[in-house]
Amino acid sequence: FGKMEWRSRIHAAQILAELDRADEAVHTLPAKSTRTELQDIIYDAAARIRTATGLGRREEALELGEEIHANAERLSTYRETLALGAEVLAAAGRSDELDQIAAAARAHPIKAGGVYLDQIEGLLALARGEAERAAASFDTLVEAAAEAGYGLVELRGRLQRARAWAAAGRSEDAAAELAAVTGEADRMNARLIAREARDIGAELGVDLAAPPEPVAETVATPTVPQGERLVTSLFADVRGYSELSSSLPPEVLTERIRMLYRLARVAVERRQGIIDKFAGDAVMATFNASGNRIDHPVDALEAALALRDRAGSIDLPLGIGISVGPGILARGVSDSNIAVSGEATNLAARLQAAAGPGEILLSSEAHRRLAPWLAEHELTATEERLELKGFSEPQVVHRILAPAPAGTPAAQHR
Repeated sequence: FGKMEWRSRIHAAQILAELDRADEAVHTLPAKSTRTELQDIIYDAAARIRTATGLGRREEALELGEEIHANAERLSTYRETLALGAEVLAAAGRSDELDQIAAAARAHPIKAGGVYLDQIEGLLALARGEAERAAASFDTLVEAAAEAGYGLVELRGRLQRARAWAAAGRSEDAAAELAAVTGEADRMNARLIAREARDIGAELGVDLAAPPEPVAETVATPTVPQGERLVTSLFADVRGYSELSSSLPPEVLTERIRMLYRLARVAVERRQGIIDKFAGDAVMATFNASGNRIDHPVDALEAALALRDRAGSIDLPLGIGISVGPGILARGVSDSNIAVSGEATNLAARLQAAAGPGEILLSSEAHRRLAPWLAEHELTATEERLELKGFSEPQVVHRILAPAPAGTPAAQHR
């Protein structure tokens, strides 16, 4: 169960609810959906399908489900992956492919993953109109997930069981289960599951409570001494934001930006940094605000790489600038907010503006301090000189290019 739950937490809505632990579990996802090896499907199918579903890209999710179906025999021992494909195909009414996935799982019995076969059999039974049999299979899934302590898997199983109960004529049971799942998902901030529950309720004519009002993003900053100290500043900004805003529905774009905020908070705070500001599609962060960090440039670069790759997986290409230098820390708009100013922040902002999609620009001082880390991780930073607004002399900078698509010879090492 563990693998499926950890990976499923990378999907769009669960990034908002569970990212604290997802950041530890998954280091990066390929930038594109092209598969080069079977292991790509095993490792990232859950993340990609949940992300596509959360963003309403159902055709993309179905394409991934079809990919699992096409490789069902080779994936037969990876029950959690087969179950995910079955879930997508069932939602699309593709009963023939669903039947073939179930057959592949049955043909290769293994000790582990039996509950996933129960899930597949339940989906197949529901597709065939065998509602009571489906409900029994989902009962097994829910009980096993609850016993193991995997709350998200349990909630999804309960959603499937509610569908089965409704199909079996147990309307009151289905309505009560949907209401319970919706309430629990809202409390867990598991937004995709709550949304799925409400969608099912709408299909079945069940009136469920409206989602709670969204809480405005706030920047909770730990108390740090005010004054001047050496800091590393990081600026990140979405490239092509105007094009995105004209091509995406406002609610979809808003949700993606909220995801970006959550991604940034986790990436930065896990590496002892603080978020100074969220402004539209931009993020400003400072490392060594406390004055007791030595490798703060490494903290900043690791945060930048994590943020760049995770934002790329939700189609938000970032340009990032990192600079090291003196910074002045003062109280911001409230006691819980720190404002950082100085040459380092100005330079990081200018470097960010000069970075292309997926690129990270380092100041000369940042690169000097990061050179050993870059060499150890086989990461290339190309030197160049740039005329930057606000600086009288050309600045020596080092550019880390965007990662090549997964599987290509030019792909950079992490």
